[in-house]
Parts: sequence; C-alpha cells; structure tokens
Amino acid sequence: MKHVFLLLVTVAMTAACFPWKSVPDRLDSFVKDAETSFREYTEEDWQNSRTEYQKLIDEYNKHKDQYTREQKSRVIKDIGRYHALMLMSGFEEAVSAVNSIKEALPSYIKGVGEVIKESKGEIKDLLESILGTEKSLENVTDSLENLLEGLDTL
Repeated sequence: MKHVFLLLVTVAMTAACFPWKSVPDRLDSFVKDAETSFREYTEEDWQNSRTEYQKLIDEYNKHKDQYTREQKSRVIKDIGRYHALMLMSGFEEAVSAVNSIKEALPSYIKGVGEVIKESKGEIKDLLESILGTEKSLENVTDSLENLLEGLDTL
C-alpha cells in the first residue's frame, strides 16, 4: 500500500513540476467546454477563449518534441475542432449580418432611386460637364432611366 501511495505522490509531483505534460488533456477539455458554449459567446468571451487557447498552443509548441505521436495527434485534432467552432461562429454572424442587409436593401434602393428621379436634370447637367458630348450623355441618361424603372419593380 505504501508503494502505491508513494507512486501516486511521485506522479502528482512530476505533473506539478511539468505542467506542459498535461497540455493535450487540458486542450481537449478546453475544446469540449467551448463546443458546449460557443453559440452563447459574446465578443469578449471569444477574445478570452482565443487568449486561453493561444496560451495552451504556445505551451504545446514549446515542448512539442517531448509529446508522443498519440498526444500530438490529439492536439492537432483539438486544434481542428476549435478552428471549426470559430468558423461556425463566424458563419452564424455573417448570416445574421446578411439577413439584416437583406431586410434593409429594398428601402435603401428606393431611397437612392427617389433622389436620382428628383435630381434627373442635375445629374444630366453634371454628366454633360464630365462627358462633354450630347450622345454620350443620352446613353447614360437612358441607362439611368432603365435603372430607375428596374428599381420601381422592387
């Protein structure tokens, strides 16, 4: 019994003296926690998560040559899992942003169209001063009118 206790104490002391040895297990636990919570993460949560993740990766890289092939494989897998979580979070944010833009776009286009319609003469004068020829201006004006007609159908 004394030998078992002495062995456990030795293992615990060794682990305490070499915290880098536990990085594969700590990284796995870290990623599992992130997998269960990442959808509720705020920007600050993500920042804290990335900071902790980077500390684990830095510690792993300092002692990379001292890990077994199995430990290295586990770490690489966990890195992939964590990157996938960040990607999924980014996609969800992007979808939300696109949906917001999609809702606002028809009103935005109508607003632009109204100003263009009201300022048709001013735009024509401006384009004449830029282009300098009547023929070029007629083509541009026709294109603008076609654009405005297309906006009306939105």
